[in-house]
Amino acid sequence: MKTASSMGAAGDRPDHVPGDGTRRVKGSRAGTSNTGRSGAAPSRAAPSRAPTPGAATSGAATSGAARSTHARPPAGLSAPDAAETAAPELAQAILAGTPDAIVVVDDAGRIAEFNPAAEHVFGLNRAEALGQDMIGLLVPARRRRAYRAALARFSGTGDQEALRRLHRRSATSALRADGTEFSVESTVLPLAAGGARFCCEVIRDTSDLTQATSALAESEQRFRLLSTLAPVGILQTDADGKAVFVNDRWCALTGLTADEALRQGWAGVLDPECADFVEAVWMDAQHAGEEFQAEIELRSRPGSVKWIEGTAVPLQDASGRIVGYLGIMADISARKAADAERETMLAAERDARRIAAENAERLLTAELKARKATEAARRKLDEQNKRLRELDELKTQFMTTLSHELRSPLTSIVSFTELLKDAKPPPGPQAAEFLDIIERNSDRLLRLVSDLLLLGHLETGSLPLDLAKVSAADLTEEAIRARSAPAYRRGITIEFAADDGPPLRIDRLRMLQVLDNLISNAIKFTEPGGTITVTARCDGDEWRIDVADSGIGIPAEDQDKIFDRFFRAANARIEAVPGTGLGLSVVQAIVDVHGGRLAVQSIPGKGSTFSLYLRAAR
Repeated sequence: MKTASSMGAAGDRPDHVPGDGTRRVKGSRAGTSNTGRSGAAPSRAAPSRAPTPGAATSGAATSGAARSTHARPPAGLSAPDAAETAAPELAQAILAGTPDAIVVVDDAGRIAEFNPAAEHVFGLNRAEALGQDMIGLLVPARRRRAYRAALARFSGTGDQEALRRLHRRSATSALRADGTEFSVESTVLPLAAGGARFCCEVIRDTSDLTQATSALAESEQRFRLLSTLAPVGILQTDADGKAVFVNDRWCALTGLTADEALRQGWAGVLDPECADFVEAVWMDAQHAGEEFQAEIELRSRPGSVKWIEGTAVPLQDASGRIVGYLGIMADISARKAADAERETMLAAERDARRIAAENAERLLTAELKARKATEAARRKLDEQNKRLRELDELKTQFMTTLSHELRSPLTSIVSFTELLKDAKPPPGPQAAEFLDIIERNSDRLLRLVSDLLLLGHLETGSLPLDLAKVSAADLTEEAIRARSAPAYRRGITIEFAADDGPPLRIDRLRMLQVLDNLISNAIKFTEPGGTITVTARCDGDEWRIDVADSGIGIPAEDQDKIFDRFFRAANARIEAVPGTGLGLSVVQAIVDVHGGRLAVQSIPGKGSTFSLYLRAAR
């Protein structure tokens, strides 16, 4: 600061600036001789002291008076003399009123002056600071050694080379009274007064500016980083709309280099057909105070079309003044393609629904016709079923009546045949043979009539059951004894095995009829010399009675029909094995009313196994 040269003793004034840059002052006009003017060496004077705040106020007032004096010099003084007289007070007023901190140190590094601005900046009052080691008090530790060396060289030799760096304006740091370090901007001026060397440092607190600059740099760095990482194109303009920044994504979307994008801005990437639309939307957004947003067709390269969603917002300073705009461009080509595909699919779906509705209407019409036809067919079928049931009932009644009518004469024939065979004297050989034929066929007819009567009762649900607990082993053994004679006559062996177990709850006579039928069939279809195996096994609460023979077997295609009424296997017909085809259907009906089940396994030429499953009594 130029006025820092007035920091000498009161009444001193600048004389000239030598080539070494040190400002020198003449001796005091009051109380000293004008030896400076005669060329004698001036006496060494004590460093000057700045005025206290009160003195600063007085100095300010004096400064005002000095300004009046400059306007109208006191009587008897010329204008230059009056200015020289007012200079010390004016210098003190400037020192007290300047907003920058001023610290003056002597050649020993002690503080010789500390103005009010310095008191505010460093948090020290002038009285505490004067005479203190400035470097230890105000300079951060890392700079003290270099600072002391430069100051010592200047004080001892007057060599300003060491201070030349400090003489220039620079950004550095200082210490407050509480030990905190803060940023400052300082100007260092070497001084000379009264034969002594002084160093004056004008200091400006720049901590707020440094923080603001750092925050701005960090914000700028974050913006650059985010713009680099952002998946959208970003364009920043000044208040006139000139592009000042674009990110890499913007260049990738537009197909332009950064320089080309900065030159062309928004307008250079829009499809000309969209320009009027974009301008209209932009004006509407500005008038409404809203952000601009629109979907725009972008032509990044000849023949290349992209759809983007553009958004633009104004950038404002602290006062609300618009200083620029920030534009964002997101590629929505994939979404547009998906929307178009969805619309195509929706249109196809609507067509499909329309066609489906038409087809549904036709199908409904056809269904109504089919339903009517079905109802008519069902009515006709019901009528036919009713007629068949009536015919079946008539058949059952006829069979029952016929069986009753045949049973009595057959019983008489069988009885009288037995009487004739037992008559005395016995009949001759031929007559005996005829009687055997009569007896055998009568017995066959009697069994057929009995089966027909039983089926009739089963179909009408009128067959009574005399249920009782019966041993499965005893039941099976009794059935085997009843058929042992026919087996013996054919030379067939019957093997029997049975487990101990819980009894069966069955109609004993009906179940004997079942086993008798199964064993009779086994004897009938087994060649002489064959073997029949009958077993009764208990598995938990279920009995299984197997009748296995080594006969001709049953063809596979006939096994699922073997229990049908009047059905006979093909090989049985070929072999001319006698039978009516009613026996197994009677067996199946009796087992069903007992809650049991039948199964058959057979291999043609090797034999068959019929399995009867019955629940044990609880």
